[in-house]
Amino acid sequence: MLAEAYYDNGRIEFTKNYRFKHNRFKISVKLPDEEISDSSIGTNEPLSESPQKSDETYMQKMMKRLDEIRTMSLDDSKLPELTKKQLDRIKAFELRAQLRSEQGRPI
Repeated sequence: MLAEAYYDNGRIEFTKNYRFKHNRFKISVKLPDEEISDSSIGTNEPLSESPQKSDETYMQKMMKRLDEIRTMSLDDSKLPELTKKQLDRIKAFELRAQLRSEQGRPI
C-alpha cells in the first residue's frame, strides 16, 4: 500500500488516519533528493543501509559487526592495572557468589 505522509522534525505524519495492527513495524520511505542536505550524504556509518553497496539487511550487518566484536582479541597491554579497590570488589563478588551457591540460591 502506498500512503502519503509529511515529515515534521523527526516525525512522520500521515495525511489520513490509519488503524495499524501492530504498534511497531518496518516501513519504506522515498525521500525527495531536493530535501536532503549535502552534509548528510556520505556519512560514515558502517551499519547504514545503502541499496547500491550491498543487499545485506541492517540486521545482517548488525549481527556481523557483533560477531566481529565478540571474537576480537583483547590486548592486555592496553588495559590499565586494577586498583586495590577494584580487586577488593572482585573478591567480594566472588565470595558472595560462593556463599549463595552454598545456600542453594541463584548466583
